[in-house]
Order: sequence, then C-alpha cells, then structure tokens
Amino acid sequence: MRALALVLVLLAGCASEAPPREARRAPTLEPLLAESESALARGDASLAVLAASRAIERAPLDARGWAARALGRDALGDQKGARVDANRSLELLADEPSSIDALIAIERLYGASARITERRARIRLKFGQLDEAIDDLTRTIDAGAGWGDLLILRGDALRKKGDWNGAVADYARATEVSPHSARVWIVWAGIKREMQQEEDALRALTRAIDLDPRSTQAICARAEIELHLGLLERAERDYSSAIQCAPNVAAPWIARGDVRQRLADYAAAAADFTRALDLDPSLSSTWCRRAEARFLAGDRAGAESDARRALELDPQNEWAANLVEGLREER
Repeated sequence: MRALALVLVLLAGCASEAPPREARRAPTLEPLLAESESALARGDASLAVLAASRAIERAPLDARGWAARALGRDALGDQKGARVDANRSLELLADEPSSIDALIAIERLYGASARITERRARIRLKFGQLDEAIDDLTRTIDAGAGWGDLLILRGDALRKKGDWNGAVADYARATEVSPHSARVWIVWAGIKREMQQEEDALRALTRAIDLDPRSTQAICARAEIELHLGLLERAERDYSSAIQCAPNVAAPWIARGDVRQRLADYAAAAADFTRALDLDPSLSSTWCRRAEARFLAGDRAGAESDARRALELDPQNEWAANLVEGLREER
C-alpha cells in the first residue's frame, strides 16, 4: 500500500525547510518535463524516467523534476523509488506557481489528498488564482474532506472575490466541522468583529482559549475587544495571561501598560513599558508611552529623557516631538 501518510507528514513541514527561492532558479525545465509527460502518456515509462532524471540533473532543487520521476517510477512498478522521489519533491516545494505542477503530479500518484489540496490552494491564493483555488477546494470538500482549514481557505478566496455571504457561510461551517480547533474559532471571532458583533467575538475567543489556554493570539484578541468595550480589568487580566505565556514578547507588555495607564496606575504602566523596552529598545512609540507614564507618575526628568530618546530613534515621530516640546514648556 502506498505510503500516503509519509508524504503528508513531510508536506506539513516542507514550507519552513525549503531552500531559498533564489537557490531554485535554474535553466528552464519545460522541454524535459514535457518530454517526460509525453512519454508517460505513450506508455514509455523508461523514457519518462530518463527525461525526468535529466531535469533533476539540470535543476536538482526544482520540485517538478522529482515529481515527474516519481510518476515514471510508479508506472515502472518501482513503488519504493516513487515514494522517495515524491517525498523529495514535497521537501523542495516553495510558495510559487511552479509548485502547483508538482503537487498535481504527486496527487496523480497518491490520489486526492486534503493536505495537498490545502497547500496548492494556498499557493493559488497567494498568486491571485482565486477561481482555481475555489475549484480545488470545492472538489475536495464535496468529496467529504470538509475540515475547518479547507473551509477557511475557501472563505478567504470567496472574500477576495467579493462574495461576503459565501465566505461567512464557510467560516461558520468550519466551526461546525472542526469545533475542537482553536484556530477556527479565532478566525470566526475575527469575522464577528468585522460584523461588529463584539459579544459573539468574545464568546468565540473564549472557546479558542478553552481549547488552547496558551494561545497568545486568542488571549490578546479577547483583551483587545475587552479594552474596546471598556472592560479594563478584564483586559488587564488577559494581557497578564498573555505575558505568562510569552514573557519575552514585547507586545503584551506594551498592551498591558496601555491598560494600566487608562486605569491610572502610572507606576505599573511605566514598569510594563520598561520591560517592553528591555525586550525591544528600538520602538520609538514605546519610549513615548513610558515618557507619558513617567510624567503622570511625577517623574519629569525620566519623562524628558524618554521623549528625547524617542525623537532620536525616529525624528519624524510627531508624538515624540510634541512630548519634547510640551515637557520643555512645563519647566
């Protein structure tokens, strides 16, 4: 039985391990690939393998040559060699149009696969092939693979085509078929926010957090809505949770500092901004935030120093310039 599972495992991780795009650029392979395909169509699998092998020699980092040879080897009955070549093709796939051909070839070898369809659709979406992406996804979904990620992808494509109602229907269905996926609920919450249904968005994010308590994306998104609704104490708690999950990321520290400043806890806000600056001292806006917090906490000298530093980092920062001028006039 063909090792489809092995292919899918490799496919899931191939994006992060693929060589840089520049390394893949090579002389055109179209004639050799066409020769291999034509030979296979005529039933000459040996010639198909030979042409594909020449394509691999010419451009060993192009996934299409490996996919073509996998098809030829499969036709020759060399199942082990076909699996090796197919796996190598998947390892080399990049998010570029030529990868679509390789994915189609591998699908011919192993049969329809939801994971392969997902990868191909993502590439099509990236390059604006909306109709083709929707067709790919619809065929796979209609065949019974209606899992959440595929529905979300089709929803994304439908949105880009201007079919808002169709997109919302797919996003909603995703929560029904993949109710245990935190990502699905995060996406649904974003849709609810766009529809200005904040309470529904909060419920969706709470569901996501229940499924993945360490999802800083969900926690911070819920805190942002709470802040928008004026639920400052709840927002502060959520940002504190996000900090526990990702203590070395500046953004939650900045966000909690903003909340604490609105709560008039200026010393605590300044402390949060300090931690954020320890993590990323290049952010001019964070120096401005700490300048304001220090001024409100009674530390005028610290506020002036921070405002000047913000302006040094970004001379075009009007916020920093106004702080420097305002603090100078306060003397």
